[in-house]
Amino acid sequence: MKLTSIKNHIITLALSSTMFSSSPAVEFKKSTNFHQPRLISESELSSEFSKVLPRVKEFKFTQSLTHQKNSATFSQRYWVFDEHAVGNNAPVLLHLCGEWECGPDAAATLADRAQKLGAIVVALEHRYYGQSTPTTKQTLKDLKYLRTDLALQDIRGLQTHLIEKRGWTNNWIVLGVSYAGTLATYFRIFYPERVVGAVASSAPLTVDDDFYAYETFAKKALGGACAAGVRKVTDAIYEKIQTPAGFLEMKTVFGMQELKDVSQEDFLAIFPETIPAFSQSGEEQLLCNVVTSEESIDSQIKSLAEAMKTTNGGMAYAATPLDRTDVRWFYQQCTSMGWFHTIDSNKERSLFSFSLGLDYYRSACRRVFGPEIDAERSSIKALALAELTRLPSANILFTQGAADPWSAASYPESSLKIPGVVTLVMEGGAHGSDFAPFVKDTKIPVAKGQILALEKMASWNSGKL
Repeated sequence: MKLTSIKNHIITLALSSTMFSSSPAVEFKKSTNFHQPRLISESELSSEFSKVLPRVKEFKFTQSLTHQKNSATFSQRYWVFDEHAVGNNAPVLLHLCGEWECGPDAAATLADRAQKLGAIVVALEHRYYGQSTPTTKQTLKDLKYLRTDLALQDIRGLQTHLIEKRGWTNNWIVLGVSYAGTLATYFRIFYPERVVGAVASSAPLTVDDDFYAYETFAKKALGGACAAGVRKVTDAIYEKIQTPAGFLEMKTVFGMQELKDVSQEDFLAIFPETIPAFSQSGEEQLLCNVVTSEESIDSQIKSLAEAMKTTNGGMAYAATPLDRTDVRWFYQQCTSMGWFHTIDSNKERSLFSFSLGLDYYRSACRRVFGPEIDAERSSIKALALAELTRLPSANILFTQGAADPWSAASYPESSLKIPGVVTLVMEGGAHGSDFAPFVKDTKIPVAKGQILALEKMASWNSGKL
């Protein structure tokens, strides 16, 4: 789930619109269940973020590596903005960062919420990311403590530190987007006495590792003409790589010519990883204009390669198992999170005509980390869902963007009816699009998620549920 930073979440706040702002080569027949997101300008957002950002303060504290007696330690970063706190009972909004380098923007993003609630904002950097890492090495041995259960105990450790240092014993609310939203949910589940509620935006929760729904959801979101264009162009790529000369040509076009021992499956894995990410980040226009253009197929392939290098931080290349200069998130996938971007074997549902199953990713885990990786697998996803059913009142809000393929892994509302769980699907919303400064126009669909989160946090803090 390699994701952009909070700064990019702010930039890619998505709103509902009916068609692309510029005329595409083909009219897209959009599903009635999805709405094309568009990017909005900074002038449409609250100015509180830019005013607050320079005033956010950075701190570090000593965190336990294993959370066992006599454990080694590491330095973990966090940020505080408390200028909007009102009185001695100010609630604390704890914003969790995920698999990226955190920064003061994570705290500033919630400043307008803090202003409404009279709250303190704290943001925590995830272990092993940014400057909160016990080691710069990324072998299996070095990453053994990059575990979800330990990350949850890190949150508890920071909370204990701030209670002891600053006396913040008031109500805490935990928030996060994407994987960090999953963490926020887990913290509320496993430590319900520590926080009065959790807000999780675009947070995956399903237990399946075989996450082909990522690409099948994207097919629906893209619409018929665009999805057909994707199939046509990727079919042409697949045909080319069947010969050694064609495979070398395609690796060169997609910037992988320097990589050694790249199999056809390794190469094909970049497509289910990256093509749906255009929908995830609200960049469907870029993709659809490429695959529905009147250019030659070779020109379309080259244009697709260029587009894939830029969307969502160029995740195509970070997702190649044999080119993992940064394997931290892949390690988390292999050991606990899963959600591998496989391809549906049902070709009527799939964006693609070729196949890529879970066995490929399990094999890739063993290639990158060795066969020992199989013994490191955690069952925390299944355990969390089981524990969630035992909460008397969950106090969790899940928000999803209607165009976000990650929503296919969201809270399974159809099978789980739990008191205190509230869900909202935002038309026109992309991945984490509500985790941004407040939108000025409250009629915008994404604003509904921001308003509902504010209302829920206020009610949790007051105890009026």
